[in-house]
Amino acid sequence: PLALIAAGSVWALLPSLVPALSGTNLRPDLGLSEALGIAGFLCALLCGSRIGERRENIITAVDALVAVGCANALASLAWRSWGGEAPFDLWQIRPDARFTGTVSNANVAGTYFGMMAALAFARLVGIASHAWRGDPGKLAQAGAYLVALTLLLEACFLTGSRSAGAASLMVLVAISVLRFRKERRRGSNRVVLAAAAVVVLLIATVGIADLLVDRLSEAVGGGNSGRALVWGHFVQLFQQAPWFGYGLGSFETLNARYLGDPRLAQELWTVNSPHNLILQFLLDGGIVYLALVGAAAWVFGRGILARGAAFDWQYPTD
Repeated sequence: PLALIAAGSVWALLPSLVPALSGTNLRPDLGLSEALGIAGFLCALLCGSRIGERRENIITAVDALVAVGCANALASLAWRSWGGEAPFDLWQIRPDARFTGTVSNANVAGTYFGMMAALAFARLVGIASHAWRGDPGKLAQAGAYLVALTLLLEACFLTGSRSAGAASLMVLVAISVLRFRKERRRGSNRVVLAAAAVVVLLIATVGIADLLVDRLSEAVGGGNSGRALVWGHFVQLFQQAPWFGYGLGSFETLNARYLGDPRLAQELWTVNSPHNLILQFLLDGGIVYLALVGAAAWVFGRGILARGAAFDWQYPTD
């Protein structure tokens, strides 16, 4: 998998080194930052692999991730409420914009907070049986995880990210179903039923952010014509360089060069990505890059599922 990602990265950097490959002689100015981003992704992936391998420490690792996620959410929410500006250019608060946490991208922030909410929920259902029996320590822990789940899930909803919000809820349902199956084999499913009821109550009590509701209504009502216009435009650009794409970090340069007619330019001039992961891969490195990244994802996913089946959910956070 690492070799596939490395090969894909080298392939996607070729248009930066040999601009003629893209047929447009673009010289991407963000190729280095994109390469560093891929390196950071690999480091995070390797850290996650080590956490998964050393399973005796997995609870400590998950608790640390949830705690950091809660601190991130509290700090960014407080900073936004106070209307402050960060002392560096990487994080600029805009009170009229969507909540982005500390990553300056609402969809990425929504995904992050949703993942941390899933971890908090996994820990909650993992100790629910002990709390159910009245263990004071476990009961306190369950309350702490419930507070963390509330905070992280609401932070996810506040970003207004439709995909992150929907995916987070599906993951919570999946965790409940898997835990239910495990408890049923033991002859008891009260824990899972109680945990599922807690989640339903949590969602009903906290409520989904108005911004997310508005954006969902917009999508259902066909208000995504701007997004469809963006996709159609960049699909046409991909077709001009299907094999090599335009190089890592080329999107800003590519977007500025092909703004097109005034209506299209009005939609595109503030766009910082195609808002479609597959299309982003195709623009960065073409069909070959997408195939290599897809193959790496398949190998990783197959390994995760195989190891998960082998461990048979022996840890609460599996």
